Amino acid sequence: MADSKFCAGCQRSDEDITAVSWCSDCSELVCKACSRVHKRMSPPHKVIPTQEIQQLSSSLLTLSKNCDNHPDQKIALYCCQHDKAVCKSCVPVSHQNCKSVISIEKAARGVKDGTAISDLERRISNLCQVTESRRSQSEKTLVDLDESRTKIKTRVSEIKRKVIAHLDTLEAEIHKDIDSKYTNCTESVSRNRNIIQSSADSLSTWKSDINSLKQHTSEVHLFQVVKFLDAKTYQKELEIREIQTATVPILKYHPSESESKIKKLVRAWDGDVYCTDFDNNKLFLVSSDGTEREIYISPGLEEVGDVAVDDCGDVYLRGCSPDNIHKISNDEQKHDIVLTADDGINGPFCISYNNETKELLVLNEYGRSINIYKKT
Repeated sequence: MADSKFCAGCQRSDEDITAVSWCSDCSELVCKACSRVHKRMSPPHKVIPTQEIQQLSSSLLTLSKNCDNHPDQKIALYCCQHDKAVCKSCVPVSHQNCKSVISIEKAARGVKDGTAISDLERRISNLCQVTESRRSQSEKTLVDLDESRTKIKTRVSEIKRKVIAHLDTLEAEIHKDIDSKYTNCTESVSRNRNIIQSSADSLSTWKSDINSLKQHTSEVHLFQVVKFLDAKTYQKELEIREIQTATVPILKYHPSESESKIKKLVRAWDGDVYCTDFDNNKLFLVSSDGTEREIYISPGLEEVGDVAVDDCGDVYLRGCSPDNIHKISNDEQKHDIVLTADDGINGPFCISYNNETKELLVLNEYGRSINIYKKT
């Protein structure tokens, strides 16, 4: 109810007298003496003990009896055509052609048992159910988002363990991006959850207020309350509908471009890594613990380039001067030149081995043609 605990009429006379009742017709608190005066007015004002309205919202108790367009005029009429309460000054200005302008008392007659208040109560009840459903969904979404974040971080950590130490930077960048998106998602869901909770609180309060006012207030005041809450409820309906149709955020992992490139460069993703020294025409092996060692050098190997590893662990190495493909056995004991210009090798640009078909692909003529060789 209203924040002040003093009689409104007495305060206008600079007296602070404790209020004991509330005048529904004047929408203000009154003391014991003033309540007797209000009851003696013609027609008598409806005066209610304050303890009976303690749980009512102050915004409903203090609905103005004055016209919005003419603050000095009391609301006395109701335009059925525009569904609006107006004062006498509004009629010649905005409602001169309206045929259904009746007194506010006539419009409010029977409001407690009318369809307007029952429809409003039904809508508020429906919205209460919707807000509870959306609140539960929001909580579930937050849990799912947290689980998704955990799973993605685990995935990123697994990738980290499969590559060498210098990929720590990539891991940090991905974590930062995930946390940023997680924050964006949770902020969005939390905002909707707060809106839903606020709406649920308001709807619950309004529902309780209506039940109480139906028992204690005048029909005119109750009619005004219904119209006031009708507009407020419509706003809540729009807010909830917008949340209902909004996309539920999810976290999904998409490998970055840099990670995809690294996977293409690394031939042995789960074990040792082979790399070449173009300037010195050497082949090196870097083990999973970071140890590096030279495993192959040949006078017949110049402009050393791409590396491929087959299903047996044998290593293929392409050279461009002369054009040939070298093969190093998995135990590093045998070294052979397995393909030359006589086999169609001409400007080999890239090589790749298909473990399923057991075929070696050679991108020839510096990328203009492809040769495929079956492993024998």
